[in-house]
Amino acid sequence: IAAAYDQLGARIYEPLLYEALGELYLKQERYRDSAETFRAFSRRYPASEYAHRFHVRVIGIYEAAGFRDLIVDEKREYVASYTVAGDYYSSSEAPVQAEIRENLILYIDELATHNHALAQAAEPGDAAGLYRQAGDYYRLYIDSFPEDPRVPEQGFLLAETRTESGDHAEAVEVFEWVAYEHPHYEKAADAGYAAILGYGPLMETAGAGSEAELQRKRIDSQLRFASRFEQNTRTAAVLNDAAASLLEAQDYTLAIIAAATLVKRQPAPPRELLVPGWLVISHSYFELQDYPESSSGYQQALALMQPEDDRREGTVERLAASLYREAEQLATAGNTLGAADAFSRVIDITPRAAIRLQAQFDAAQYYMDAGEFSRANALLEDFRQRFPTDPLAQEVPLKLVYNLEQLQEWEAAAVELDRIIETESDATRSREMLYLAAEHYQLSLIHISEPTRLDARSRMPS
Repeated sequence: IAAAYDQLGARIYEPLLYEALGELYLKQERYRDSAETFRAFSRRYPASEYAHRFHVRVIGIYEAAGFRDLIVDEKREYVASYTVAGDYYSSSEAPVQAEIRENLILYIDELATHNHALAQAAEPGDAAGLYRQAGDYYRLYIDSFPEDPRVPEQGFLLAETRTESGDHAEAVEVFEWVAYEHPHYEKAADAGYAAILGYGPLMETAGAGSEAELQRKRIDSQLRFASRFEQNTRTAAVLNDAAASLLEAQDYTLAIIAAATLVKRQPAPPRELLVPGWLVISHSYFELQDYPESSSGYQQALALMQPEDDRREGTVERLAASLYREAEQLATAGNTLGAADAFSRVIDITPRAAIRLQAQFDAAQYYMDAGEFSRANALLEDFRQRFPTDPLAQEVPLKLVYNLEQLQEWEAAAVELDRIIETESDATRSREMLYLAAEHYQLSLIHISEPTRLDARSRMPS
C-alpha cells in the first residue's frame, strides 16, 4: 500500500485500505501482520487523526493474541506518543482529544499498576528502578488529569513508590500534598502521617548544615497533622513527639503550645503521653523563668507518675529547683515575706529534695528580715536538729539569739547564749557573751532558783 501511494500520492481513503488489510490479517489470525499493518499507517502518517486510533487497534490485536509483553510495550508507546503535553494532542480537535484522554486514563493507570506489581515482586536490586517507573506513571496521571477524582489516590501511590525507590524528599512532598490539598480523600490522614515518617530517612542522610532545617520541617508537618486531623488516633503521639522536638530546639513557647494541646485533649491521652507532655510544659516554663507555671506543671507530672517511675526523683528535684527560683524572684522584687513563704514551700512540697536544706535556711533568714521571728525560729530549731553537721548549722545559734531578743524572750535568749559559750574557743567572745547572758537573765524577770543564780554569777567575768 505504501509503495503504491508513494507513486499515486496520498488519498483521503487511504486509512480505509490499511484498516481493511489489517482486519483481514486479523481474521486469518495473522496477528503480527495485522498489528504491523495498523502500525505502518501510524508511522507513515503520525499526525493523522487515525494514527492514535490505529495504535489502539494494535493494542487490541495483541490483547486478542495474548501477547502480554507486546501489549505493555504498545501501551507505553501510545502514552509517550499521545500524551496531553505533546504536539499530537494539542493540535487535535476536541472530539479526538476526548478519545485520547479516555485511552490515556486507562493506559497510564495500567502501566503504573503493572510496574508497581513488578517492583513488589522483584529482587531488591531491581525493585528501585521499577518503583521509579511506576511512580513516573502515577505522576503523569496527576499532571495529565489534575481534575480527575482519582488524583488523590494516584498521588498516594506516587508517594509510596517514591518512598520505596529511596526518593524520600519527593515522597514527603507528595504525601503532604495529598493530605492537605485533598482533605476529603479517605487516606488523607494516612498520607499526612506517612509524610512525618518520611522525614526520618531524610534526616539520617542529611548533612550537618541541613539537619536542623529538616527537623524544623518535620515539626511543622507534625503540627499541621495535629491541627488538620485532630481526632485521629495518632494525633496525641504526634503532638508528644513535636513538643519534645520543640523543647530540644529551644523553641519553648511553641513547645508549651504543642504540649498543652496534648494534655488538654479529650478523651484524655494515656498516662505514657500525659507525663511527657507535662514535663515538656514544665521544662519550657522553667527555661522561660516562669517558675510558678513550671512548678505547677511538675506537680501535674508527678501526680501522674507511678511510684516506681524512674523519672520521679529527677522531677522532684526539678520541682524543688523551680520553687526555689520562684522564691528568689520574689526576694529580688523586694517581697520579703512572700519569698520566705515560697522558700518554705520547697520544704513542704519537696521535703527530700537536695535543695531543701538551703531553702529552709533561706526561709528562716527571710522570715527574720520580714519580722516573723517566731516562724524563723521554728525553722532554725528544726534545721539544727535535722542537719547538725552542715556548716550552716553553726550560724543557727546566733540567729536564734537575735530572734529571741526581738521577741523579748530573754531567758530563752540567755539559754541559747549559754549553749554558744560551751563551744566558743575565743576567750574575748566568750566573756562578751557571758555578760550578755547575765543581762538577759536579769531582764527575764522570772524567778531563778538559787543554784541557777549562783551558777550564772559564777560565770560572769570578775
